[in-house]
Amino acid sequence: RGSAAGVHKQCLVDAYIHKEQWHDLTCSTCGNAYNGEAAVMLGSIGLACCEKRYGPKAVQVARALNSLALAHGDLGKYKQQKALLKRALSIYEDSFGPDHITVGVTLSILSDACGQLGDYKQQKTLAERALDIEEHVFGREHSNLAVTLSNLACAHRNLGDYHQQKALLQRALAIDERSFSTDHVNIAGTLVNLADAFGNLGEHMEQKALLERALAIKERHFGAEHGQVAVALVNLAGAHGYLGSYAQQRIMLEKALAIKERDFGTGHINTAVALRNLAECHGHAGDYELQKNMLDRVLLIYERDFGEDHVDVAITLGNLSIAYGNLGDYQQQMLLAKRSLGMKQRNFAPDHIHVAVGLRNLASAHASLGQYADQRSLAEQSLAITEKAFGGNHTRVAVALASLASAMGNQGCYHEQRRLAERSLAIKEQAFGCDHVAVLAPLSSLTSAHGELGNIAQALELAERSLRIAEEVFGPHHVMVAGALCSVANACGGKG
Repeated sequence: RGSAAGVHKQCLVDAYIHKEQWHDLTCSTCGNAYNGEAAVMLGSIGLACCEKRYGPKAVQVARALNSLALAHGDLGKYKQQKALLKRALSIYEDSFGPDHITVGVTLSILSDACGQLGDYKQQKTLAERALDIEEHVFGREHSNLAVTLSNLACAHRNLGDYHQQKALLQRALAIDERSFSTDHVNIAGTLVNLADAFGNLGEHMEQKALLERALAIKERHFGAEHGQVAVALVNLAGAHGYLGSYAQQRIMLEKALAIKERDFGTGHINTAVALRNLAECHGHAGDYELQKNMLDRVLLIYERDFGEDHVDVAITLGNLSIAYGNLGDYQQQMLLAKRSLGMKQRNFAPDHIHVAVGLRNLASAHASLGQYADQRSLAEQSLAITEKAFGGNHTRVAVALASLASAMGNQGCYHEQRRLAERSLAIKEQAFGCDHVAVLAPLSSLTSAHGELGNIAQALELAERSLRIAEEVFGPHHVMVAGALCSVANACGGKG
């Protein structure tokens, strides 16, 4: 069997060696690919056999290296995967020249490994080279291009160029739909990636529709409990979260996490994304202790598998800083936010969106400690980066505007607070509607500004609107409802 279950280990090894097709990590009995540690074990044996018979620079060795690299990648061991692929690439280039299609395929896989390790510039360079080779060999519309287009789109995503991500994936989807039926399983992955591009551009209804289509395809093809379905559930849950459907988001993430932990175990890298997203979902529900505990587990996984300076570690630290802030541990919030930002600044350009998020998280930590001048400076930097990346009307800009509005209010600049909050609110209302949970942050800041400026009737109207939305989304006992009730009480007090 593909997992090596139900057979004697030595019998399995002996049969594999006797077959002498050492690059082929599929079971001779059932035809399925070996996976997990069984694939790594056999691939390592096969590589040693190839090196002994053919020498370390032979093409047969490169093929075995590629197979073993894929097995390591399936286990989330991307450093090992990258090292194996680099060695295979060198052999292929020496044997076939730099423009051979085998070189192109290896470049594409290596590009993905670099992306998994956070080396996004190298990911982009390798994917561009792979695409040039494949277009020269196959033409611009061949089905073989779709995977490399997706890898290149992923590199652009990681570098913050979401419009280019979307354009490349739309091209990939068009190729896939010409090559397969519109509900073919090979299309599902491209749909998920394209949905991510729409989400990054703030187009969340389009994102949700594409992900629902992908989930339906995967459930029909694999069954409802398959690992590929778990991936689709995580992505669709994210779209529900952006749209404020937190209960549906939690249900999907809990199902996805159960599938992942069944397949890989509770501490595996492949469970980390579902676990991190579920932690965020619990944060939305106001269960900050559970959020923190889950994020602690995620952090341990990422640090163990990627090292302490990886972008996923930085993102998790930023999320943890928010959780500690919500729990009232402001010193720990500050320490984590500083560490997260420092890692992002080392890994990305100064104007990258990840840096903007890190600046905003650190601004929040300064606000928690009453350091409002620092809060304002950091929030201004975050807004400038975000506007440069997305233009003036993106939902991410609205978040940055609300953050700066809060800083202005803390410094007593109430007219500027009102202006920024009104701009943030207008963007969010256009994107999500007037009663979406996303409008609560700018509503809160706008309520405060009107109250401080003596516009008590407007403050009360806005506070009552916030209360209505919070109660509808979270129920009567959530911390967001408590905050809205305080705003209403303050406005009533100002009105006398």
